[in-house]
Amino acid sequence: MNRRLPKAPELVFKQRSKWGVDIVTPVYGQPEFLRAMLSSLLNTDPGLPDWTLTLVDDRGPDVEDVYKEVSSHPRVRIVHNETNLGFAGSNNAGFRLGKNPLLLMLNSDIKIIHEQWLAAMAKPFDDPTVGIVGAKLIFFEEADPLYKKSDFRPPGKIQHAGVAFNLVGNPYHVYQGWDRDHERVSHRRDYNAVTGACLMVRRSLYNRLGGLDEDYRTGNFEDVQLCVQVRRSGYRVVYQPDAALYHFAGGSGNSATAKFNLQLFHVKCRGMIEYDEWRTW
Repeated sequence: MNRRLPKAPELVFKQRSKWGVDIVTPVYGQPEFLRAMLSSLLNTDPGLPDWTLTLVDDRGPDVEDVYKEVSSHPRVRIVHNETNLGFAGSNNAGFRLGKNPLLLMLNSDIKIIHEQWLAAMAKPFDDPTVGIVGAKLIFFEEADPLYKKSDFRPPGKIQHAGVAFNLVGNPYHVYQGWDRDHERVSHRRDYNAVTGACLMVRRSLYNRLGGLDEDYRTGNFEDVQLCVQVRRSGYRVVYQPDAALYHFAGGSGNSATAKFNLQLFHVKCRGMIEYDEWRTW
């Protein structure tokens, strides 16, 4: 559980990143995922001198024992909401408590794969035109005790390597299900959007745009809207394959909530959506 992960050869930097990062993880139940995420995060060298983690509790069940295990860690803060604020509200509340120039949204069903992952995500921000960076996310392997067999989650394959827009303006994970080492998902590149499951953004830009839009219901498309707004503001949204993590992914894309949020996204972002899936062919 506490075994330190090996350093990936391609992620050996000459010096530790200059950036500081505030990480926020909204929590609603699922203690087994949260415990695995925390173990992988706190026992891995992220390659940054200054980072903090804020767990924002949305009054979910069965997680108090996990909180007790990390409550004394110097980099971890635990905040209890009075009500369930959802993905957008909890991230906004957590980020208001920090001070670092970069912010990272990190889902509780993420597991860290290699050392230096956070430095790899921060590195593109050395370019002042970069506003958002997203990671390569991979479905859990079959050998992982948290793996659950599903046609939706092919083990060890790509879950996220960028978000593209189709002809009717709907965003989707363009390379989902592809091999994790395929050439198409192995190079840094710009996209219209990346997923909020592991998304880094400049604090100054996040604050200027008002953070995540809390009009959305829990956990769909508010991250895509933020990316669209960032691009509209003249900044780049970058996919960083050097930061690779496991992601269970809940698979709520066909729920009634997700369908409502997609309609809301089209209302709010009409005129800002750019068809770009042709670039991936």
